[in-house]
Amino acid sequence: MSLRPVPGRRWFEAGIVAAALLALAWFATPARAQFSSVTPPFAKLTGGYLWGSLGYRDVRRPERFYVGDRHPFVRGGVAALLGPFGGQPDTIVTLDSVRTVVEWMQGKPSTPGAVRVDTLRTVHAVRSHHTLPGRDGWVSLAVGYQYAGAYRIDARGDRGTLAATFPVGGLYGSAWFGPFQVWHASRIMFWYATLGASVVQLSQANGTSDSTLVRFDTERALAPEFTLLLGWRAHRGVRLIGGIGAQHIRWSSVRYRSPSELPLADPVLRRLPPSLRLTSVHVNLGVSFDATDLFGR
Repeated sequence: MSLRPVPGRRWFEAGIVAAALLALAWFATPARAQFSSVTPPFAKLTGGYLWGSLGYRDVRRPERFYVGDRHPFVRGGVAALLGPFGGQPDTIVTLDSVRTVVEWMQGKPSTPGAVRVDTLRTVHAVRSHHTLPGRDGWVSLAVGYQYAGAYRIDARGDRGTLAATFPVGGLYGSAWFGPFQVWHASRIMFWYATLGASVVQLSQANGTSDSTLVRFDTERALAPEFTLLLGWRAHRGVRLIGGIGAQHIRWSSVRYRSPSELPLADPVLRRLPPSLRLTSVHVNLGVSFDATDLFGR
């Protein structure tokens, strides 16, 4: 048996962050004239990304990858997109072309009867340069918030026992590499590779250890995540994006206590794991939009 905390405050915080990011993305195009006088990253704000996912994990061995979970958990997130970065500037190539012309200059006598003096003049002319246009970047940054309401673990082994269900949410950032065209597919199809991480922390999570109720907190931890995404341009400025990713969370410090905030007995503490690891596989589905294409043209 485990107690599940009420995630109302976290949902409220997530809603505030989501509303702020959507407002920034919505007004990105009308405010472009204002952003032009401001240094990045505001000048690079291009749109937003909304997504949801189903997460699969091994409940009894949370550190392992596993896709056979019968009760996947739901996760959602929102992010502002900035970019692209990593482009190449225009390159000016100078082509030296020298043209030499020899001209015969016929002189005029200074006085009647004087000897006329003729001269040769050599003229050199240098021509031309060429500009090689650069390319747009293929790196974008996504900055936002993601939240999952029910991570479930049932750790049993040499490190102790703990059965708990708790929410996990935190600030999220990732680098998107792409879009790259799909081989032998229409130009409306493309794919991304993303590498990101979220900052997560557990606060007043509840669980059980051999029928003993416990409450635990953790310090902030960085949870890296790698994802492959396939996209489809559904409409001008709108893209449907889906894919698969993997995330690993490790809390190296866990502080346990009783629900009444009193210290736990030593035999109970010895049963509890000193650290927590969660490894999950996610199936993602979301929608992104380009603010310039959607609202500005």
